[in-house]
Amino acid sequence: MLCLSISLLFIRGLAKTMPSFVITIYATVLGSVLMIPAAGVEKIVSGTLVSHSLFMWILLICAGVLAQGVAGFWWNGGVAKVGAGTASMFMNIQPFVAILASHFILGNHIMLTQIIGGMLVLLGVFIANMPTVKPIMSPRVNKSA
Repeated sequence: MLCLSISLLFIRGLAKTMPSFVITIYATVLGSVLMIPAAGVEKIVSGTLVSHSLFMWILLICAGVLAQGVAGFWWNGGVAKVGAGTASMFMNIQPFVAILASHFILGNHIMLTQIIGGMLVLLGVFIANMPTVKPIMSPRVNKSA
């Protein structure tokens, strides 16, 4: 989460000097390079099995290109337009949308706590995006007359 917050701050500044497509490519390459050591450590520590199926590797690469490439491209473009503060509020909606998608696509059951949590997230985003009402100031009356 810390890295995501830092990247949101950089994306807004970078978007002023380069297109979001280039930002997405840099972020994907950097993220991939930084994840390789973590994946190696996980394999050593937990003994995770690595698939040798060509189909699984092609599926993994396609999912990575679609999930990171296309969605990242759209996300970076959005951050450039609305700013990091507004975009970061909507990051909280992603887990709730994933729960709903897993229910409708995969048939997973949704727990009551997940529904309550999702509603709280949506309420928080709604409240944070409500326009602020400025109080009307009455004109000062000069009583020294």
